[in-house]
Amino acid sequence: MGVGLSSIQRWISQYKKEQQGITTKASGLSPEQIRIQELEKHVKQLKSDNQILKKVQQICRCLSIAASTFYYRSKPKAINAEQVKLEAAMKQVHVDMDATYGKRRMLIELQTMGFNLGIHKVRTVMRRLKLIAKRPKMHRYPSSEKASVIAPNHLNRQFNPEQLNTLWSGDITYIRTQQGWLYLAVIMDLCSRNEISWAFSDKPNSELTTKTIRLAVNKRQPNDDVIFHSNQGA
Repeated sequence: MGVGLSSIQRWISQYKKEQQGITTKASGLSPEQIRIQELEKHVKQLKSDNQILKKVQQICRCLSIAASTFYYRSKPKAINAEQVKLEAAMKQVHVDMDATYGKRRMLIELQTMGFNLGIHKVRTVMRRLKLIAKRPKMHRYPSSEKASVIAPNHLNRQFNPEQLNTLWSGDITYIRTQQGWLYLAVIMDLCSRNEISWAFSDKPNSELTTKTIRLAVNKRQPNDDVIFHSNQGA
């Protein structure tokens, strides 16, 4: 026949593509045949889609749910910009406050930022985002292995001296911070009821007490003896 092998292979390849609905540039099909080929491809796609729908209906029937439920959930949901802003703000407050804010303080913070919502909305969103507030640890003074020395009570409840620098009183208290407990030692003159000195430390030890007493002595520089009174713990 005088036909080369390459031509036969090209015809076979073209024929297979036409069977799959693919029209090549070198196709000798008429416009009507090309149109029929496109319609056949479209019908094939519709049949495939119909099979998928039947499978969805079968699955929904087995699960005893309506097919409309599947179609409703498959639709893209509109993004609520205000809800996204609210959740982002709550996450940021949770991080900034080291996860110590519960629903009430979170509500106050969000209202300060301009959000209009109530305690129920804050509780619901925090629960959905799993924003759990830390419970603060109860404060405990560290115990000392050595027994404390009990000094005699020279003050004897004489809380109203007539002269300055005769009776001083001091104590230590603790303050909660984001980094932990901070201890404040204060010394007050019982005559004027004014603070003489104060000092901070991360430990309620003798160094804090000594530092506070030295500051008071350097500030007042008393000439006579002074009675310094504190409770046993301080």
